[in-house]
Amino acid sequence: MTMITTVDIQPSENVFGIEDMVSYALQHEFVLGARAFEYNDTFVLAILATPFCLKSERDNAKLQLTESLKSLLGDKNFIITFDMQVYRNVQNELDEQTKAYLLNLAKQR
Repeated sequence: MTMITTVDIQPSENVFGIEDMVSYALQHEFVLGARAFEYNDTFVLAILATPFCLKSERDNAKLQLTESLKSLLGDKNFIITFDMQVYRNVQNELDEQTKAYLLNLAKQR
C-alpha cells in the first residue's frame, strides 16, 4: 500500500539585501561605485556616478534607479544619494551613531 503525502510549500519571500542593492546599482552604466547600509528600516544607497553635464541628466539617472529599485524593494524605505561625503564614509562596520548621521546627511542633500 502506497501512501501519498502532500506538502503545502509556500514560495519563499524574496529578500533583497544590501549586497543585492549594491550589485543592482552597479549594473547601471552611470554607476561607477555603490555602497549601502540599513538603519531604522531605511536603506541608504550612496552612488559614485560618472560626471553629468546637466542637472537634469543627474536627476533622470536618479529617478531611473529609484523607479527600478522600487519594483525590487516593494514597500521598503530607501534613499539614493550622489553625495560624496556619504559615499566615502559608508564602511562595512558602521556604528549606530554614524549610521544615523549619514542617514540624516543623505536626507538633507
